[in-house]
Amino acid sequence: KSFWIPEKPSRIEINTIRLLEQFAVKDIGALGVVEQSSSQHILLNPKIAHNFNIFLKSFPVKPEEL
Repeated sequence: KSFWIPEKPSRIEINTIRLLEQFAVKDIGALGVVEQSSSQHILLNPKIAHNFNIFLKSFPVKPEEL
């Protein structure tokens, strides 16, 4: 038997409950006045998020233009 060949073909099951927990939008309170804040929840690795932020700042586009 080979290590790379599984003994029985198994079907990969996706844990949808965990996916929903990981990628769910968190309730931040009642919708109202949108405040400009420099502190936001970062879902990426802090170093990658920082580099990505530097990259995005090279494009002079305001959020209203998206």
